[in-house]
Amino acid sequence: MDPLTALLMATPIFGFTLSIDATPPASLTAGLPMFQLEDEEGEEGEDEGDEEAGEGDDGDEDEAEEDEADEDDADEDEEAASDDDDDGGGSGDPESFSSQMQERADIIRLHRPFGIATWSAMTVTVALGLIQWMNKYGFRGQNGNRCAEGDAIFGRGQCVGTPVLHLTSAAVTTALYGVTFGLSFAMPDPGDLSEGDSDYARTLRRHKRLRWVHFSGMLTQILLGVIVANEERFGLDRANDYGTLQILSTIHLLAGFATYAALTWAGAIMVF
Repeated sequence: MDPLTALLMATPIFGFTLSIDATPPASLTAGLPMFQLEDEEGEEGEDEGDEEAGEGDDGDEDEAEEDEADEDDADEDEEAASDDDDDGGGSGDPESFSSQMQERADIIRLHRPFGIATWSAMTVTVALGLIQWMNKYGFRGQNGNRCAEGDAIFGRGQCVGTPVLHLTSAAVTTALYGVTFGLSFAMPDPGDLSEGDSDYARTLRRHKRLRWVHFSGMLTQILLGVIVANEERFGLDRANDYGTLQILSTIHLLAGFATYAALTWAGAIMVF
């Protein structure tokens, strides 16, 4: 029996088994882990690259949004500046603000002396109006006034015809008042000087309110003065309509006092 046959027969008996080692030699497997590591690292690198690319995309989107926000802010700033220009705001145009303030100062130089002249003329007009009222009417009735008793101030000529002195003074006062009133409206106010809680702002607001009081008084005086001085043209006769003319003349006088008081107050708070 040859040795190979003996070995094959003895293997089942003694528990020997033949097996083939499928493990490849170390020389063949030495590089295999490196390939697997490189593959894993490559996959991780690709994942990180994808994440970085995503972050880059997010960064680009954020930058785009910031750019859009900046553009919106710039548009709003331009619109605000445009609104300031349309409103004539002095802060947006320093030269315009300065020129308007200079124009205001120039008008004030005229407005103040015209206001003083108006007040002076009105003082004379109110005094002459009081004299005229005392001569023709007064408190003593139709037969007790100065004209009826022959004791008229400035003479008998004040009792008949047109009261020249009072009419002339009233015409001068009205002309001066018209110029002064017009200058107050022509005066620019780019800084809204009457707004706010400062003493000057409150004084200026009061001055403007009083302007409408004495303006209303001037209109009332002119209307009643024309009626009383020309009673015959309005169908009135002093002999037969004395009571009506006395009432109208008294209202005319009181309106003069109120107008004079308002004008005096308006001027005093600005001068003193």
